[in-house]
Amino acid sequence: MFAPTQKVVDRVATWKETEWKAIFARVATVMRLTPEERRAYESHSIAQLIGAIPYFAECENPDEVAEHNLTLYLASCGPATPMFFHRPEHDSSVYARLSAARYDGGDERVILKGMSMLALNMLCDYERDIALDASMGKYNPIGAGVWDFESLHDELVETIDSVESPELESLISRHEVMNAFWSASARPFWF
Repeated sequence: MFAPTQKVVDRVATWKETEWKAIFARVATVMRLTPEERRAYESHSIAQLIGAIPYFAECENPDEVAEHNLTLYLASCGPATPMFFHRPEHDSSVYARLSAARYDGGDERVILKGMSMLALNMLCDYERDIALDASMGKYNPIGAGVWDFESLHDELVETIDSVESPELESLISRHEVMNAFWSASARPFWF
């Protein structure tokens, strides 16, 4: 079991209080988030993970990379959501819908861990939403029988667990990744 050192805890806390707050404020202004959306997304673990990957992977220009990826993410959760729905052409890879994210330099293994965490989150969302997506006529690769949840889950977990990044692990656990909703505004279908 991972036990973060005080240095890791401090680094994550500093990132949340400085870089994350500044990046999020800039992107939230550009995306014209309402005060409610700002509160929800600023504390949302998936949004924070997206912002953190370029920092903890030590990418070149991590602010710019984080802002780019966070802007795409927020667009996928807002009025443009249908543009980001999974389509059959995304079936070739569990990472296909994440391909618009960019990373300049940085530790490729940490980037892979972060992207695998995001892919695992989406995979678990697909599994949770099979019935809801079917009722709405929305394509779901698991519901369509194209993806096997168990095998993809196991592959992603193996990738996540094979790469050490105490900062990402301290920011959000694999269990939290699997249970978080992609969007901060998402609600379980029974609400």
